[in-house]
Order: sequence, then structure tokens, then C-alpha cells
Amino acid sequence: MPAQASCPPSGELEQFLLGRLEDEDSLSLEFHLASCTVCQQQLTTIAAEDEFVQALRQHSQATSRVDSATQLTEAPEELVSLLVPHYKQIASAFEETAAFVSSAGLGEVSTRNSRPQFQSPLSEAATPTTLGRYEIRGILGHGGMGTVLHGFDPLLKRSLAIKVIRAKLLSQEMSARLVREAQAAAAVEHDHIVAVYAVEIYDDAPCIMMPLLRGVTLKQRLEETSGPLPLAEILRIGREAASGLAAAHAAGLIHCDIKPANLWLEAPSDRVKVLDFGLAIVRDDQEGDSTEVAGTPGFIAPEQARGQALDQRTDVFSLGCVLYRMATDEAPFTGERHTRALWTVISDPPPPALQKNAAVPAELSDLIERMLSRDPQNRPASAADVVAALEALERQLLAQQQRALRRRWLAAMFVVALLSGCGVAMWGMFNAPTAATPVKITFSGDEPPLEVMLRCDGKEQALTLGREKTLELPPGDYTIRAVQNQTKRVLVPDHFSVVAEQPQSLRIALVGELSRHEMHTQEVTGLAISPGENGTVFSVGLDRALVAWNPTSSNLPKFVDLPHSARCVAVSPNGKDVATAGGNKFPPAELAIRVFKTSDLSPQGNSLDGHTRMINALAYSPTDKQLASAGADGVILWNTSTGDSQLLSVDNPEFIYALAYSADGQQLVTGNDEGQVVVWDIRKRARLKTYNTGPAPVRAVAFLSERVISAGDDGTIRIWNAGALQHEWLGHTAAVLALAVSPDGRQVLSGDAEGNLRVWSVATGKTVRNWTGHKQAVNALAILSNGRQAASGGADRNVCLWQLPFSD
Repeated sequence: MPAQASCPPSGELEQFLLGRLEDEDSLSLEFHLASCTVCQQQLTTIAAEDEFVQALRQHSQATSRVDSATQLTEAPEELVSLLVPHYKQIASAFEETAAFVSSAGLGEVSTRNSRPQFQSPLSEAATPTTLGRYEIRGILGHGGMGTVLHGFDPLLKRSLAIKVIRAKLLSQEMSARLVREAQAAAAVEHDHIVAVYAVEIYDDAPCIMMPLLRGVTLKQRLEETSGPLPLAEILRIGREAASGLAAAHAAGLIHCDIKPANLWLEAPSDRVKVLDFGLAIVRDDQEGDSTEVAGTPGFIAPEQARGQALDQRTDVFSLGCVLYRMATDEAPFTGERHTRALWTVISDPPPPALQKNAAVPAELSDLIERMLSRDPQNRPASAADVVAALEALERQLLAQQQRALRRRWLAAMFVVALLSGCGVAMWGMFNAPTAATPVKITFSGDEPPLEVMLRCDGKEQALTLGREKTLELPPGDYTIRAVQNQTKRVLVPDHFSVVAEQPQSLRIALVGELSRHEMHTQEVTGLAISPGENGTVFSVGLDRALVAWNPTSSNLPKFVDLPHSARCVAVSPNGKDVATAGGNKFPPAELAIRVFKTSDLSPQGNSLDGHTRMINALAYSPTDKQLASAGADGVILWNTSTGDSQLLSVDNPEFIYALAYSADGQQLVTGNDEGQVVVWDIRKRARLKTYNTGPAPVRAVAFLSERVISAGDDGTIRIWNAGALQHEWLGHTAAVLALAVSPDGRQVLSGDAEGNLRVWSVATGKTVRNWTGHKQAVNALAILSNGRQAASGGADRNVCLWQLPFSD
């Protein structure tokens, strides 16, 4: 692309703002403007001149080099307010929203030789051979925000794509944006949204670790295809993209940059993955309009171009642009990069898709036209509505294909029958359709029963989940959806495959937030749950309150006032007692441990006095005979019958943040402020093993069968075994403050300082679910003895109950 040799005359700048330059001239001028401060200043001067504004309002008569198909015939006031006052935001949006990712499955990149090679964020050196623990095996591509590297994780033995921000863009705002992209994508786990393994910082450069996908972007597919895509492909791609968006919207996220370059077609099935949440916003965070213009010209909604408040219908509009492009082989608004796309979106509605391609069904053309409505009120209300509409069209298409196939088949076989002399006898056989042998699939789910629909090849079948039920299903790929809309929960799994002669059992859970309460007036700091299928959730906080909540009861939670700020709580294994501890930062210290009856929260026996500094952790032994407490002055072991106590270690007591008993009660594990995880022999009161995690404090510990699991301020979850580090789980971007292990030891729940909860599979070391139910830090976690629900307590004063997925 030739660059501008010198600054253009003001008249050419005016024509550029009007969108009246040829594509090549316009693109060349954009490159010039990106680096020429003189022309940037001249643009603001032109925008301020009354003559130019008047010319816009009266639609300039200059028609040189104007494409008749895009000639401006009217220049309403809103075009002036869009093009002139917001020009700088629009111009900057071209660079900042340039598509980014590569064949790694991260979006659009350029691999032209004219692009600069990757440079290290700080040193600007050549391509590194390592990045942290990751081996770098090459460059996958370059984009407007940075470079995508081919990485290899030697710990997990897998390849991955690593998205690294460009060094010259390492401002605080851009770094925060890259981190936000990873957090937004990781917050929504769905089959049609690309996964995010982790976001990490190396040399002050945020790096996003993502799968190394195979396939192409929809943009590449469209560029390689002559004419519109086949109807079945349009409907499937649209439905799968809308399904991913519906999941994001349910989590409160708006993508803001849906376009062909951000829809990945994963090989070999061409399954859609929504990419690049770099512009994603949290719906609840919006407060009125914004002067910032974000998104890609040619695919942004009118309200997005105007800098107004957005909602999920903004993504519906952009997806409508994608459907139009697939159905007609033309973009609805001219110019993905050029300024004119920003004013055509609010001034020139495109002709119906049916006019551009007679093969487009009227129902699909009407749907696209509604999705492209300039008034959000006239669009489908949600991406889920788009999914339903496209599914109906798929069923209609399938029925038509089956009828046509059946007619051709019958006609051909009838001819054969006539030629063989047995036409009448054969005709009855031809009318008997053949089908694959059904396979027995056994379903089970959580109580209470849940109505779901199974869908395969456009056909649906109802199923009630709860008690075990067996269906005979033909082989194929099935999706599962709940009949009733679920706002805070999703089905896991939401799809499965039936393979011929391979019966299987499926356990399906409706996971997510079940309920919550906000009885605390300050930060919740500790949680414990009494044993039993429907245990009572006990919580304590800085508000000096102990709250007992039975989520299965309609009664309000009960509470009792404490004489101190409570920082930890524990319930005895027999379910009779609940102990609290903590202390005040200022006199009176109130460092005693107090025990209450779980039945009515009445005091149980005398308080336990012995600590001289604040208490951070409490735990009952599995036999109920012992209670361990820990804080800034080490660990004290209490006899629950007599109240007698002894220090776990008399030599150099440690500052302990967390502790936990082993299943047999013979060992205790602690985490301290020096990054150490210590396993103790309780009878000998001696250290068995010491694991060093680094300088960051260890905030949470637990036994995982014979192994030990820990987490802390560095955000990494570690599993230790036989004196050595066995696994590291990466995913949290903030300090991990709480851990809980399921009773069967197959799942681990973690909570961090930014309000995120993760459910991990112990077998795979991967995140099964990721929730953002708290607006502030998750300080405490506990799992019910049934292993199906968990409770969390946060700095936002909320205590939440969660339905967990089934373990592996």
C-alpha cells in the first residue's frame, strides 16, 4: 500500500471525512493520518469551520470520484455530530480495534512481510526462546495490538497460543484492556467461546494463554469462497455464534466487536468459536452514554457509532451484519476500515438480503432485516431469540431436504422396480424408511426434576432430568437446553454424541448460583457448613456477627452478636458445635475462641483463651476431640473435652494464615506468611515436610487425599506429593484467598481477591467452571457433604450458594 508522500490538500481531507474517496486513496490517507500530527490538527480545524459544517448539512455537490452506489444524498444533523466531534475517537478506533489473533484461534492477524517482526516488550529484542516457563516455538502472526506466539507448556505437555501486547502500547490503559479481555473470555465457559487458560505478566507485558486451535476465521472462509455461503452453513454458523453470545450475555458481558474475523471455524467440523473479548464490557458497569467509539467500522451498531449506551442487542446488530455478509457476499455497510461505514450505518439501511440473493429464504431475510434495525427496540430482544429463530429455519430446511431426498429416492427405486418386473411389490418396501439402530443412553441429574429438550438434526425430544431414565436414541450429535429460561445457571454438559453400538450414561447438572443472603453488614471472612445433605451454612465477618443460614428453608437466617471481629469459623464433624475466633485490631483485643450450639446458637461451655495475637484459622479434627487454631503467634491444639491446650511448635512460632487436618486426623497442614506449606505430625508436634512456594504468603491449604494443595498471593494453585511439587494450576489473575475440596476429592473450588470462583477437575487440572458471583474478594469457601453444593463468602457482604457440576 503506497504511503502519502506529502500532506494532502484540505479539500481531500474534507472528501475523506465525507467518505467520498476511493477505497485505495482512503486507506492510504488513513495510514498517513496515523502518524501526521499536522494533518490531525488540520482535521480539527476543518471540523470547526462553519463552511465545512454547512457543506455537510447541505450535502456537498462535489461528486468527483464518488461511487454512485454510495453517493451521499442527505446529511442529517446526526451525521455531523458523528463525523466531526468524534473524529479522533473514530480514527483511534481503527488502530486499537484492529483484529488481532491468528491461526491460533485468537482473531485476525496479518502475516505480510511488511509487518514488523515480534519484539520483546521491554528489550525490543528478537523473538525470545522462552516466556516464563513456556517454550516459544515461533510466531503465528501480528496484529494491531501485538503478536501471537506459538508456545509450549512443558509442565502440562501441550501447545498453546500466547497473545503478547506490543511494547509501544504498554500504557496502563492498554494493559488493563488486555487483561480484561482474558478475564471476560474466561468468565464465560461455553462450547462456542474460545477458552482462556490463563493471563500472566512477563516483563510488565500482559500475556494471554489460549488454545492452539486449528481451522480458519470466518473472514478467511468468506474470502476463499466465491459467492454466498450455502444456506445450511449460514444457519449453522449464525446459530452457533448466537449461542456463544447468549452465554456471554447471560454472564453480563457484551462482546462489542462481532465480525467475521472474530468467528473461528474450528477444524475439522467447522464448529464456531467466538474470539477476542478485547472490547467486551460488563453490562452492569455502564452508566449512560460514552463519547468513546469502539468496535470495527462496518459491523458496529448505530448506538455504538454514536458512543451511546450499549446492551446485548448491540451484538445482535453486529451478528446481523455477519449473516448479511454470508448470505449476499456483500457487507451491509461499505468499508470495514473506512470512515464512510460509520455514517452509512446510521443513514443508509442496506437492501434486504433477498434482493441481493434470490436463494435466501424470506424468513431469513426478514430476520436479518430486523437484526439490522437502527432502533434497538425493533431488533430481536436477545441472542437467544436469534438462536431460536435460526433453529426454526434449520428445521424447515431439513424438512425440505428430506422431502426432496425422499422424492428422488422413491423415483429412482420405482424405476428399478419397474425394470425388474416387481414394481407393485417393491413400492411398499420403498415407503418403509430405514433408520440407524437406536442406542441406549441413560440420563440422570439433580433433584428437583428439570425439563430439558434434546435436539439432533432439527428434531427435538423432551426429557425430565432427576431420577435415572434411559432413552433409545439414533446416533448423532445432540444439544441439550432447559425448557425454562435460566438466568444464573447453565446446563453441564450442554451437548453429547451418540455413537452406534456404544451405550453410555450421562449426568447432567444445572450449575451456577442457587441463592444468596446479605445478612452481614461488613466483609464476610469465614465459612463453615454442618454435615448432612442439607447442611446449615455458618458465616462470620468483620461486623462481629455469626450467621446461621439454611438455604433449603424459607426462614430468615439466624444470627448472634460476637464481642470481636470474627475472621474464621469451624463446625465440629458431629454437627453439634460451631467455633468462632478472630480478634480486634484495637483494645479490647478479644482473642478468645467461642463455641456455640449449632441448633440455637447458644454459648457452649467456656471460651478458650491462649492466643496473644489475632487468630486467622480454625479447624476441628475428624474425631471431634481436638480443635486447632492459628494466627500470628503460631498453632494451638485444644482438647475439646477439657479445654486444655498446647502449642504445635514451641520453637519460633510462625505467622499462620490457614490450616487443615488430614482425613485420619494424624497430620495438620499450615500455610504461612513466608510462602511455606508445612505438614505436621500432630502426636510428635514436629514438622514432616516443608514446601516452599516462593515469597508470596500462602492463604489457603487443604489435604487432597494423600497430597497437599495450597494457594496464595501469587494466584497459583499447587499440589504437593511425596516431598515435591506435582502440579501447578494457573488461571487466577489475583491472589487466591480460599480453597475447598469436594468430599470425593475429585473437584477443588477456589476463590480469589477479584471475586472469581473456579471449579477445578483434579483429574485433568483444568477449570470446569468459572463464576463471578461476588463483586469483591472471595474470602471463604466450603462444600456441602453431598458434594453437589458449595457456599462462598465475600468482601461484598454476600454469602452465596452454588450448584456444582458432577465430578469426573
